[in-house]
Amino acid sequence: MPLVSPTNGSGFVGAEVIDADGEQNTAAVVYWRGTTGAPLTILVGDSTLASPTPSLTRTYKEAVLLPIGTSSGNADVVWTGSSYLVGFVNSAASPSVALVDTSANIVGGVQPLTTPGSPIGSPIRVAASGSTLAAAYIDQTSGNHAAISILSSSGAPQVGPIVLPNVASVNTTMWALAGTAGGYVIAYKDTSLGDVVTFVASDGTIGKTLKLPQQGTTQGMGVSDAAGAGFALRYPDGTHFVYARGPLDTLEETTAITPSNPNTGSDFSSLSARAGRMTAFHFAYNESRMYAIDVGCP
Repeated sequence: MPLVSPTNGSGFVGAEVIDADGEQNTAAVVYWRGTTGAPLTILVGDSTLASPTPSLTRTYKEAVLLPIGTSSGNADVVWTGSSYLVGFVNSAASPSVALVDTSANIVGGVQPLTTPGSPIGSPIRVAASGSTLAAAYIDQTSGNHAAISILSSSGAPQVGPIVLPNVASVNTTMWALAGTAGGYVIAYKDTSLGDVVTFVASDGTIGKTLKLPQQGTTQGMGVSDAAGAGFALRYPDGTHFVYARGPLDTLEETTAITPSNPNTGSDFSSLSARAGRMTAFHFAYNESRMYAIDVGCP
């Protein structure tokens, strides 16, 4: 589950796994080590849970996903149940994914999803659903459309790029991706409907598209609780939490975080999932304050 959104330069994105009794077993951080030209690196940590008292000792191992000399870009990481799926894009590489185990071994190498050249500032999002994985990104080969690729459990591309319906001809905005029962839900901007979510089945079949309850999304993050997909979406007034069940059987906005002094350009929305609940976060730049709200999944 992504905890921190990717940013340019030396930004980072992380995921953690916490089991049913609350013990944190593994965590990963993906980041550009330093400034532009630094390698894209993943650190994987494993905590020692010694009986009867769990130890706070954590050891980290490192793997380089892109070598020194590449430009900065965007990345995302999600826990698949046994390893980490990392997605990344920059000026030297096409949107790509890599599966990394808990010992920081890159399993099967880096897998490109399309030809090189996607815009460096465009996001990439990764997610898991059942026995499949997925990555959503901007596909330059189709005119900079929002697209999704379906991957096997080993991280190998199976279907895609699948261009989403009715997207703008150039410079599509894509915010978030999350797994749900039977496939994936992706949040993006539709040419005619505006801000929408679309269901894509695990075999790549495009399903229902629904308009989001609120319009004007500027950034977002999605996580899964297996049955449905939750989204923390940033709007000019704050962060709105939206939950989609299954193949978009239902779509509802359940709550919102509205800081007293929002900053559309610098505020940030995030989301985490745990034990059937989700926690939405909103960082208010003008207030130097983090807001959080815990919500039950509908």
